[in-house]
Amino acid sequence: MPFVTKTLYYDSLTCSLYWFKQDFQVAKVPLWDEGNFIILYSLRFFLFVSLPYLSLWMILFSFVIRWTSLQKLKLHFISIKRSNTLLPNLHMRPSLKP
Repeated sequence: MPFVTKTLYYDSLTCSLYWFKQDFQVAKVPLWDEGNFIILYSLRFFLFVSLPYLSLWMILFSFVIRWTSLQKLKLHFISIKRSNTLLPNLHMRPSLKP
């Protein structure tokens, strides 16, 4: 059995795919019209390029927000500790009763 090469050829004028086998047209597979073809490639670009890029930025942004909120929380607790140490001790206060 001889080795037969097939080539997939796209005709942009008719928006059709053609199979060529040894210089003879074997099958003609119609593709979508030009608008759907552009939509298909823009959807493919969005799914495989834009969406992963956006998701990586969203993950990075969420980690930055989480880290900054933890830093703010730490600063808040540090300020509470400092303010508690600066307050006078309540049990050492003289009573107001005569």
